[in-house]
Formats: sequence, C-alpha cells, structure tokens
Amino acid sequence: YQRRVRGDYVVKLAHERLAKEVIPRSYLQLKEKCRLLTIVKDQPIISYEHFLDIALGCEIPAKNVPQVASFLNDIGCIVYISEKSSGLNQMIILDSQWLSRVFATIITMKPNSVKYGILSVSDLAHIWKAPEFPPEYHYFLLKLMERYELLYHMEDRGLILVPSLLPPVLSDRQWMSDFVAAQASGLIARMWRCIFFPISTFSRVMVRILSFGWSPALFWKHGLLVYKPPDSKLYIKYLSNLGLEVFAIGLNRVAEIKSIIHSIDTLFQDSLQLEYSSFVRCPECSFAESKLVEDMTNTQTVTGHLIALAEVEKHLLSGKTSLVCEKTKKVISIESIAPDITMTEGSG
Repeated sequence: YQRRVRGDYVVKLAHERLAKEVIPRSYLQLKEKCRLLTIVKDQPIISYEHFLDIALGCEIPAKNVPQVASFLNDIGCIVYISEKSSGLNQMIILDSQWLSRVFATIITMKPNSVKYGILSVSDLAHIWKAPEFPPEYHYFLLKLMERYELLYHMEDRGLILVPSLLPPVLSDRQWMSDFVAAQASGLIARMWRCIFFPISTFSRVMVRILSFGWSPALFWKHGLLVYKPPDSKLYIKYLSNLGLEVFAIGLNRVAEIKSIIHSIDTLFQDSLQLEYSSFVRCPECSFAESKLVEDMTNTQTVTGHLIALAEVEKHLLSGKTSLVCEKTKKVISIESIAPDITMTEGSG
C-alpha cells in the first residue's frame, strides 16, 4: 500500500512538472518511438546505445540524453537506473509490465520448489526462457532485482538468495547455542518497532545487510545470521509485523553496528517512509542464556526490559554515563548498551 501511494505521488509530481514546463517536442517524439518499439516490434528492453541512437534521431543532443532518460523514467514511460558503478545505466526498460513479469517469475515461485530459498545462477536459464526473456539480459535483470532488494547474488558461489522463498521454520538450532555462548566477547542489541512492518520489508533488510559484505551463515524467513572474519557476527530477527532486532557480537562490533543501524534507519526513513521507535535492551533482564535463546526463536514476544533509545540519548546529553533499569533497579552503563552513540568501543 505504501509503495502504491508513493508511486501515485511521484506520478502526480511528474504531471505537475509537465503542466508547468514546456516539454520539447523532441522529448515527446522519443517517448512515442519507445512506445512503438514495445507495440510494433515487441521490444520490452533495449541497450542504452540503442536508446541513444533513437534520441539522436529525434535531434536530442547526446549530452542531454541521460537527463531525458531520467525524465521519462520519472513520468513512468521507461525504467532507467542512472547508476554507472553497477552498470544498470547500460539498459533501458521500455515495458514496465514486462519487468513485473520478470520479478514475478522469481518471487512467486513455490517455496518448496527451491531448497532453502537458494537458486543457482544456472537455474535462470530454465526460469527466464527465450524469447520472452533473452539470455543476454539475464545478468542485467539479476542485478536489477538485487538493486530493488528482492534477492542477493552470491557471485563467488554462483548462488542467489531469495528471501521471499526462505523456509518458515528453522530446522537447525545448534547455531543459537553457539551464538549465545559467544556473548562473553560482548553483545549489543538494537530494536526498531513500527505500527506495521510486513515480512516483505524484512526481506529487503536481509538483502541490504548482505550487500555490506557480510557472509550468510544461516537464514530462514524470520531471521538471518551473518559473519565477518575473524569473529564478528550479526543476527537479525523479524518481530512479527512490528519491526526487527539486530544482535551484534565481535571485536569490531561498534563500527559495524553503526553502519548497520544507519542503513536500517535510512531504509525506514527514506525508502519506506515508516515511523518507528528504537530501543535497546537491559543486559541484566535480557542476556541470560535461557531468555536470549527464547527471544531468538520467538518472533511474537520479547523478554526483558526495553529502554527507548530516546531516553538513553537524553541521559547522555545531560552528561550521565549510566541509567537505572526500571525492572531490576540495577545501574546500567550507557557504553555497554549503546556504544554506537557514545562513540566508544564498549566493553560489553
């Protein structure tokens, strides 16, 4: 729903822009030629070079073509990603409905037909079949789906993780005991809570976390365990329709969790425009081994006392370095529960 409303808003802005500006005739000619390509020649996708040739034929200067492509993207005529680093700017999607079918072929597959939510890159030849999905476009489409955070391409393994196809139940729980046992090196937890947080959004968080260079160790529909050598680990847990929580363990956890927190904050604020509240945990209430294991497997409830991050920041700004847990009445060091805002490494 939010995505549809945001899309309608963009279209409205584009139409207001059209009403206020005089659009060059050449832009409209280019728009019409692109439309005819999809109708007459059944070409849903073309290279940027082909698009450039068409634009030059409409007497649009080459230096203006990227700007025109962005404009046509904004008003919904084409799909153009201007990113040079990823190479996505080398292709132009002329038919957005065709692109929707591309996405649907992957994310609407039956989960039981994909083992553990993992596809092999070689499987794409059987999923995206010619002539509708020419093989020369497969790599681009894979990168585009990754750009929209629908999947994660593990290039070094030749595998593709599709979060929407992950199993709903975690079969191997041994990792949990190992993770909890490692908390001697220090554990940090941060929670984001919303009025409504769909599982599809959690899938996007999974892809975003992996894009930061974390290696996946274990994953299921409601959780993701990732690691970085030598001993940094993150566990990201879905809180049923309400948000998510991140647990971090490791020597470099402060710098790394700051990066993760910033990424999730950006996703919530800018991409999804969600209103949310952030919380930290009282270690005395939450980090006993039995309680922590329970929390990691249960997406419905959270044990232990939660402390609003706004309250922690308030204490910090007033010059305090600790606060009192309302449940245990014990003094908690701010450095131990939120080292990312104290700009220190924390001792756990």
